[in-house]
Amino acid sequence: MQKIIAKQRKQLVRLKRALQKKEKNTCEKKALSTLKELLPNRIANFVEMQLKLHKKKGKGRRYSPEMKAFALSLYHISGKAYRLISKFFYLPSKSSLLRWLSKLPRSSGLTKAALNVIETKVKVMSDISKLCTLCMDEISLKRNLLYDISTDEVIGFVDLGAGQKR
Repeated sequence: MQKIIAKQRKQLVRLKRALQKKEKNTCEKKALSTLKELLPNRIANFVEMQLKLHKKKGKGRRYSPEMKAFALSLYHISGKAYRLISKFFYLPSKSSLLRWLSKLPRSSGLTKAALNVIETKVKVMSDISKLCTLCMDEISLKRNLLYDISTDEVIGFVDLGAGQKR
């Protein structure tokens, strides 16, 4: 009888823990749905991501491209501000950001992603005005050519269309 009672007590403890976990998950879901109604999408997604990251251990955290882009822009604005905010929120480390940044494609001129961003901003502003002007100025940063191992190409010259290179 004592073995049966001990076994049932253990089972009761396990069931209570499972019930508490389920109640906690439902409370989190209710809180997130309320936040999504009250806050803008970006902030609600940030809070949701922070809750998910809170449950993970340091090396198990995975960041979305949006979170990486936010952290990278914050880091480039001010390293000191990034360090301060990373004390309160789960943000990628500096080395993770630099590794992610090194994998981004680098080329001269405008990338397709940059043109897409400009196009969406113009579409948003099209209600206000129909005219968009894109002005660019070029400067020479270095006189020598560089070789990029990741893309297997020489950086530093521009094809002007007529076969001329500089």
